[in-house]
Amino acid sequence: MQTRVYQAGSVVYFAGDKSDRVYILKEGKAQSIFLSEETGYEAREAINVGEFFGVKSLLGDYPQEDTVQCLSDCVVIIITYEEFENLVAKNKSIIIKMLRVFSNQLRRLNKKVNKLVEKAEDEEETNQLEGLYNIGEFYFKNQKYKNALYAYKRYFQYADENSAFYHTVENKIKACKEKLNITDDSDIAPPLDIINENNSSNNDINNEDYNKALELYDNGDYINSIKLFNALLKNENETITENSIFYMGKCYYNIDKYDNASSILLSAIKKYPKSQNVKEAILFLGKACEKTGDKEKAKAYYKKAASMPPNDNISKEAEKNISKL
Repeated sequence: MQTRVYQAGSVVYFAGDKSDRVYILKEGKAQSIFLSEETGYEAREAINVGEFFGVKSLLGDYPQEDTVQCLSDCVVIIITYEEFENLVAKNKSIIIKMLRVFSNQLRRLNKKVNKLVEKAEDEEETNQLEGLYNIGEFYFKNQKYKNALYAYKRYFQYADENSAFYHTVENKIKACKEKLNITDDSDIAPPLDIINENNSSNNDINNEDYNKALELYDNGDYINSIKLFNALLKNENETITENSIFYMGKCYYNIDKYDNASSILLSAIKKYPKSQNVKEAILFLGKACEKTGDKEKAKAYYKKAASMPPNDNISKEAEKNISKL
């Protein structure tokens, strides 16, 4: 059993981490950030002094479902599996408290599953697939291969081998990668057509601004890119806001504003812990720390990025950076 001090704003663990430890908040204020099973949106719950957290990951041997962030300076007790077993054996009241928590979570999960089933029955899958295919074809014909690739990839998320256009899309993905001269497509940003496929009623979205911001970023014009991404943070579409804040952090890194980059990327991770951008954001946090001379923290971020699936170019860059420290 050990005690560790975390500064305000620090993260004890991220959603997706695996751990063989249980945590108890001894002093301070902390919160659990997770996706609500009922609403599908981000939710936050206070962790009170004396409460356990991280228990399900230990007992179930699966990744953490939440991100735990310190709201003030905190003192956290860290307990191994063996120590936890001994503690529970001597304190039956702990078991009762945990069973109550798990029971409530199971009820919420059951509601979420029922809603998803009802939603799936109402969706017209064929029309969605055809729509994604047509978007990909439009971009491909106009030689916008990044956007086409993203649309085709989304098609594959919902399709199977019996779906219309399946093999055509398979060949188009290969063609896009050849045109872009890439093998890894994990960091392809979504065009607005894809972001809005379920948000067609939102008239506040400016396709031109979003795509222009991406174009400026790709061309290295980070100052003007920041201006556009910052304006898009006020957009009602959550996906646009999510992508924009992560891109802003990378922009600030590329103009050597490392403190700004770190602050924005940490805020983005806290707000969107399940985002596909988190892994790259952690890599950039490591790079920012390395630039400011904090090699120990940089190494920790690199190790985190390298350990996150899939084993892609981000993982390779993180491992390479570790070897150079």
